[in-house]
Amino acid sequence: MFNLHELSDWDLILVCWFPHSGGRWLNRGLFGRHDGVILTEYFTPWLNHSVDAILGLDKTSQVHKSRSLPPLRAEFDMVVRSVEAARRAGLAQYFSDKRQQAAREAPGCRAMGALPVGSHVGAPDFALLVDLLPRLRLVQLVRDPVECFASLRSRRELDGDPYLAAADWMRLNAALRQFRENDRDRRHALIRYEDLTADADTALRRLCADLDLPFMAAMLDGIGEYHGRNRDASPMEAVTVAEAKIIRRLSGVEATHYGYQSDGGEKG
Repeated sequence: MFNLHELSDWDLILVCWFPHSGGRWLNRGLFGRHDGVILTEYFTPWLNHSVDAILGLDKTSQVHKSRSLPPLRAEFDMVVRSVEAARRAGLAQYFSDKRQQAAREAPGCRAMGALPVGSHVGAPDFALLVDLLPRLRLVQLVRDPVECFASLRSRRELDGDPYLAAADWMRLNAALRQFRENDRDRRHALIRYEDLTADADTALRRLCADLDLPFMAAMLDGIGEYHGRNRDASPMEAVTVAEAKIIRRLSGVEATHYGYQSDGGEKG
């Protein structure tokens, strides 16, 4: 069984990004060469799925139905509370097991890994994560939403729909930004894909400092590695002007927080 005390001092590093933002490259290609880190992925439905999804119910519908039936409302509230309790206990068990695995496989190394989300992005429950892991360090890797869409479309993800891509990009990055803005303990580190590709040395040194990790020059040996499927391709050529405008318009306010263009063509 898990022990919450085992998690209270675990300085785990999790990297989160919208699909096709360069996360595999950052994790495997660059930090995969850091001798002081053990890499793995962290994925569990308890973290990425809402209570609605876990229950297979629409809470709003259930609440409306139960307004005239108090016993039904009380029963539904009990079900929701039980699932929330099970979710918390399940996550605690999961992270306890992951910590023991990391300690067995690489004693003395810092645990680090991907916090993956799929194309249909559901933002992880960051508040619950920090409650369970007070010393968690969260890295947000962000990339221009139009560039992300170009890569998604080349893979036929999200049906090549710019509306879905913009909404999902905005949902995840807004949740990460809100976590950062409320983060008084400096648990959040931000890195842009564009800065990483323009000057990996500077970007990685800054990120390592934010994470209290020593910089290792060997990480730069992974700059030329490719972890996608568009090698020697130019996916942006397939993005129409209209599609780019849709994404700029929908993601506009959020995108300017990271210095990307809004629909007006201006950078924040």
